[in-house]
Amino acid sequence: MGPRARAGGPRAGRAGRAGGRGVRARGGGGGGGGGGGGGALPPFDTLLLDCDGVLWRGDEPVPGAAAALRRAVAAGKRAVFCTNNSGKSREECARKIRDLTGLEGVGASDVLATSYAAARWLQVRSRELGEGKTLVLAGAGTRDELRAAGVRTAGPSGGSPRLSNADLVRWPRSGFAAVVVGAPDDFTYRQVAEACTAITDGAVFLATNADGSDALPGGRLMPGAGALVQYIETATGQPPAVVCGKPEAWTQELLLAEYGVDPVRTLCVGDRLDTDIALGRALGCAATALVLSGVTSRADLDVADPSALPNIAADGLSDLLGPF
Repeated sequence: MGPRARAGGPRAGRAGRAGGRGVRARGGGGGGGGGGGGGALPPFDTLLLDCDGVLWRGDEPVPGAAAALRRAVAAGKRAVFCTNNSGKSREECARKIRDLTGLEGVGASDVLATSYAAARWLQVRSRELGEGKTLVLAGAGTRDELRAAGVRTAGPSGGSPRLSNADLVRWPRSGFAAVVVGAPDDFTYRQVAEACTAITDGAVFLATNADGSDALPGGRLMPGAGALVQYIETATGQPPAVVCGKPEAWTQELLLAEYGVDPVRTLCVGDRLDTDIALGRALGCAATALVLSGVTSRADLDVADPSALPNIAADGLSDLLGPF
């Protein structure tokens, strides 16, 4: 069953202007559904939503986003949440969505997280990968999803974070079938070296996602999974065999085959051009909408490649979904 809306707060106020060449600015106010034309939303049945930067920043809700989403769901729109967060399982993501939006019916089946995408990629290839374990250099949510999918996992070895050349020479071959790299809460040089050694010894290299940074409240950025993925790619000289998250083909395949997303009836909403908007364009969604409540600014839109721009830009989800 889809999300159920809890009674929400007041309607959002008037939208601010959104920049970008060839991008329609979206304002608030008005009533009724979303029809196409001009600055209006196109007809759609499904909202394909990013989370961080759209619904919240860190642990702080984006003002007005929850109420706007509840109104859209109450009007009959389906919400599918697609996040490049590899630190949480789908159920953990769903719990946070329920807590911060009041949509009590949101469950794991409404969320596609990169932790789950990595688990499904390994699960469907279990025979060809053989009996070896998967080394996980990612958050707890990725480990949880891998185990739930029946993937045998191992964490990096303990010991001193210091590692000498002699230690590496003596390091035994691990026999890992795969290495999953995401965004662990902490990691050491020793753990990175262990992942690199496993990859050069023949393990398949998976990246949960390629986001270089994540937005924090106050405008600061923290390194994302993509920063660690590039670190390991540079050290090994090997790119990942697959990047599981947005906007890559594996996420697209899962959205179509497992989540039943019909792109021509879907509005894709996010705060990043390189992941969210790129995903919507690759899927052929009815429209892509960028909200300026996350990592992308109006100035970024002004200098972006026209081929990467969204159809619509708005200050936030409350401005975008004003008609509901």
